[in-house]
Amino acid sequence: MIATPDFSGVDHHLWHVLLLAGCALLAWEWYRGWRQEVFYGPCGLVFVVLCLALLPAWLRGAQPSSAMGFALAYAGQLVFAGYCMQVIAPRVHLALAAVLAAVTVQAGLAMGQYFWVLPELLRQLEAGRLSDVVTHDASHDMAERLRNGGSYGSFTLANGLAIVLAAGLALAVSLCHNLWRQGHPARWPSLLLPLWLTAGLILADTKGSWAALAAATLWVSLSLCRPRWRWTAIGVFGGALISLALFVPLLEIPSIAVRVGYHLAATQLWLESPWWGHGWEAFAYQGAQHLPVWAEFARRVHNEVLESLVAGGLLAALPLIALMIMLAWPSRGQSLRHQATERTPASQPHTPWWMAVVPLGLIPLGVALGTLQSDNLAYWPGAAQGMMLLWGLLWGACAGMVFWLATRCTSSLPKGSWVAVLVLLLGSLIDFHLHEMAVVTLLIVLSCCHSSFASIDLSTPRRQHLAAGSMLTMVILASFLVQNGQQRSEELAHAQRIVSLLTSDHQDEATAQLQTLLGAPDGAADPQTVRQQGRAVASHLAGRFPAHEALLAAAASSHRDPHARIRALEDHLQRFTPRTGVLSDLAASHAQAGAWEAAIHHQQQAIALNPWFLPLRQQLISYYRAAQHSRSSDHEALAAAIAQEEARIRELTPQVFSRNRIRPSAVQQESTQ
Repeated sequence: MIATPDFSGVDHHLWHVLLLAGCALLAWEWYRGWRQEVFYGPCGLVFVVLCLALLPAWLRGAQPSSAMGFALAYAGQLVFAGYCMQVIAPRVHLALAAVLAAVTVQAGLAMGQYFWVLPELLRQLEAGRLSDVVTHDASHDMAERLRNGGSYGSFTLANGLAIVLAAGLALAVSLCHNLWRQGHPARWPSLLLPLWLTAGLILADTKGSWAALAAATLWVSLSLCRPRWRWTAIGVFGGALISLALFVPLLEIPSIAVRVGYHLAATQLWLESPWWGHGWEAFAYQGAQHLPVWAEFARRVHNEVLESLVAGGLLAALPLIALMIMLAWPSRGQSLRHQATERTPASQPHTPWWMAVVPLGLIPLGVALGTLQSDNLAYWPGAAQGMMLLWGLLWGACAGMVFWLATRCTSSLPKGSWVAVLVLLLGSLIDFHLHEMAVVTLLIVLSCCHSSFASIDLSTPRRQHLAAGSMLTMVILASFLVQNGQQRSEELAHAQRIVSLLTSDHQDEATAQLQTLLGAPDGAADPQTVRQQGRAVASHLAGRFPAHEALLAAAASSHRDPHARIRALEDHLQRFTPRTGVLSDLAASHAQAGAWEAAIHHQQQAIALNPWFLPLRQQLISYYRAAQHSRSSDHEALAAAIAQEEARIRELTPQVFSRNRIRPSAVQQESTQ
């Protein structure tokens, strides 16, 4: 649940170590004959089919390194799902209690972030020094996040935090209902848990999570009521939704309007290749040319079904749709209703007291090793005096208490887990939550908590040894992959940092940081030499990542000589799917070299990929005018082209999204020229 955007972070390593240790223990239990069954379920089998169906899309990804990173991440989630199927059946109360403890910590992070972190980061943003305090070279994404407002906890976006807190709120309400029904002494203190999560959800400041929670609660309520009342309620709510769509201008709500634009563009892009799709992240590279004129560009479709259609076509989307329907099917809730009445706290397995102490140790350990982002707890009171570990101890104690309380009485929590699963599924229809590995992990745990499994008998030693050998082989291979991935991610982070300093607008500060990063003493070399050394190191490191499109593009753009930059960018376009930024950089490089025809040609290609981003057209006009001054021929044709583009800009300005318009300063500068 505490997952930073940095894939070399300690939290990712800790998660993989725990998973591999659990799988190794499973192999030992099978080998010794202590465990004589292998459990599997229909949802797990469909999950395997989904990963296999997405494999062609990952192999054809527009950014190969990112695509294969997602493939490996989902392979890890597949292993985790198999592990949960084997161990979670008699320990549902422990799993759900752990989820409640995790979301409690996330809500606390959101609150502290809202009051202590975001104000300071906003001041840094206004001062233009955000890149000096934000780690992982994510200053652009962080700036966008700060402008949108709302806490995001340890997630990359506030929407991810909100959907997790909404799922946790469903579990917390179910726990409180159970305690009050039994007259438990802790029923009054238990009310603090849903109030706490509600406060975190409010500070996240998103509407989609509330809508998903309301729709999921309604779905479960209708499934559990009598058929006659169910159809009556469906008719009432259906009529209300139709009235809302007819009389409320939904497209005037920005969050709805932008999603409609994404979905329309994704549908058009999918229809170009309905069976196989265009490859992973194709929407980020080709979606802008299909967007309506009023829409805003985004890298994701904000609907996981449409995202799978664009990436892998129907062959990838159908397993995803089938999996979502299987998880949301009402019959599962009805079986849960009978299970919940049969299971009581007295009949549950005994929970050792030391299990509540585990969060007290793991969470501070993670904080001490840098699990949380440095732009989070580093701004909390006392952090400068070394109190981050004490904050971690506090959250560990809080998580342990919530865990202990939840394990005391969890007989009705499976109903809440069904609501929580629906919240995550509905949220993935309006956002890209299945790209967040923490959300996928939570969905796996909750779905395993309310699923029934079939089993394969391992009563013979031969079968036991076969299962143990297969699991042990997988653990050994995964260990090598994790170790190699850690080394590669550290090298990649180092290369990205060097490239970002080479392309920084603050040349003096960036050169000083680059000199330190390269290991040279301060003042040992002149800035020009430092930057030359930095470009050489960046080129060498970029060569070690031949599939990382973004890093190679940034390294190619870092050349000072325009001719070297042109050669590097043209080679880049031969290897990867063209995108607007690379084409625009190539056009600027040709312009710097005085090749105006090539600059105009590549700028027109960039406009074709993103036709509603008006600054691209403004830049094209500047190339036309420069070409006019450099040659006497074609003067009239260039003047006509300038007039045509200016008329097009005036026509599109009131129609396009506000961020696609030309900045007033640029317009004033152009009119002055």
